[in-house]
Amino acid sequence: MSHVTQILNAVDQGDPKATEQLLLLVYVDLDSAAISVAQPPDDLIVLDEALAKLAQKHPDKAALVKLRYFAVLTIDQSAHILGMSASTADRHWTYARAWLYRQVAGDAEL
Repeated sequence: MSHVTQILNAVDQGDPKATEQLLLLVYVDLDSAAISVAQPPDDLIVLDEALAKLAQKHPDKAALVKLRYFAVLTIDQSAHILGMSASTADRHWTYARAWLYRQVAGDAEL
């Protein structure tokens, strides 16, 4: 059983520290990925800046994006970790994707 699977099982069992461990793993993976990219493409930089702006305005939605995109979790898994319903997570996911798209496309009126 992988370390991530163990953490996900602990989250399912209601261990509040497991959520912190999972987010820490996501951030460590992001840092590793950032180090391995010598010169990130411009669109990746723009996306990172947009995600940082989203985190300032809507931290819950940004956390959901990180779990869905970087940890490759499902809506249900992400909702459980964030303590929200799957339908709320689905709405947040839809909003965050549209918000990020508009930021990256240059239509930043949101």
